[in-house]
Amino acid sequence: MDAHQRIRSVLAGDKPDRPAFALWQHFPDADNAPGPLADATIKYARQWKPDLIKHTPNGMFAVEDWAAALTGGRAMTADIETVPYSLNLDFDWADLQTLDVSEGALARELECLRLVCDGIGRDVPVYMTLFGPLTLAGKLAGPRLVESMRDEPDALHGALATITETMIAFTRAVRETGADGIYFATQYASELLLTEEQHAVFGEPYDLALLKAWDDGGPVILHLCGADVFFDLCNTYPIQAICWDHGLSQPSFRDAFDLTDRVLVAGMEEREFPVSPSTVGAQAAEALAVSGGRRHILAPTCVIPDGSSDQAMAAVVNAVDGFRDAT
Repeated sequence: MDAHQRIRSVLAGDKPDRPAFALWQHFPDADNAPGPLADATIKYARQWKPDLIKHTPNGMFAVEDWAAALTGGRAMTADIETVPYSLNLDFDWADLQTLDVSEGALARELECLRLVCDGIGRDVPVYMTLFGPLTLAGKLAGPRLVESMRDEPDALHGALATITETMIAFTRAVRETGADGIYFATQYASELLLTEEQHAVFGEPYDLALLKAWDDGGPVILHLCGADVFFDLCNTYPIQAICWDHGLSQPSFRDAFDLTDRVLVAGMEEREFPVSPSTVGAQAAEALAVSGGRRHILAPTCVIPDGSSDQAMAAVVNAVDGFRDAT
C-alpha cells in the first residue's frame, strides 16, 4: 500500500498492511512565507515518511488580517500565558469585517498549501489545519470571549457569523487548492473554559456551518485541544477521525475505542517529544498493541513542540516498523 491507500484503508475500518502514522510540527523560522514553509513541510515529510501530512501554518494565520485591521497593522505576539494562546485585543465585536481570502495571510496560506500539494500530495495525503470560528474569536479577544457570552451575546453572535462567513470561503478554497482532508481544531470544547451549554450555543452552530462548507471534500479529523474536552462531539460532528490529548483528558486511548466508531488519531503525548524519546517510543508501541493498527492513525495528541529531537521522531518510526516485523 502507498500512503493514500493506507489512510483510506484505516478510514474504511479495515486493517492496513502496516499501522498508519503521522507526525507534525510548526516551523517558526519558515512560516511567514509560502515557499520556506512549503519547503520545510516537504523536507520533514520526506525525512520521516508519515502516511499523512498535517499542513501546519503558524497558529495565528487565520486571524492575522483581522488583528492588523483592528490595531492599525501593528505587529503582535500571542500571550503564551493565556490558554488558548490569544492576542488579547481590546475591540468591539462589530468592528470585525469579512475578509477576502484571495488577499493577505489567508491567500499566503492557500499558496503555501498549493505548493505542498503540488510538491508531495501525489505521494502523501495532505490535510489542512482549520480552526473553528469560536476558537478564532478567542485568539483575538482572549478571556473577554467568555465574558461576552454573558454580557453581549448578540454582538458576539454577529462577530462569529462574520468569522464563519470568511472561513467558509477559505474552506472552499482549501478544497479547490487540492487538500485531501482537513484537521479541524477547536480550543474551546473544554469544560475548563466553557459549559457544554455555552459551547452548544456559541461553538457548535458555527463549527457545523464550516464543516458543511467542506461538504464531501475529503475526510475530517476533529482535534479537541486541551484538557477535559467534550469528547462526545466526535460522535455528533460530521467527521471521520478524532484527535485529543488522552494524557490530559478522558477518555483514555484504550477506552475511546468503546465510546466512538471514529478513527483515533492519537497514541503519543506531544509533551514527551522534547523530553524523552524512549517514552515516546513506549507510548507508540503500547498504542499499537491496543489498536493492532485498525481504526487508528498513530500520532501525537497535539502539535509536537519545538526543540524535539530526531531521536523522538525515530522512536515512532521504529515502533511502527517493530509492530510490522512482529506481525
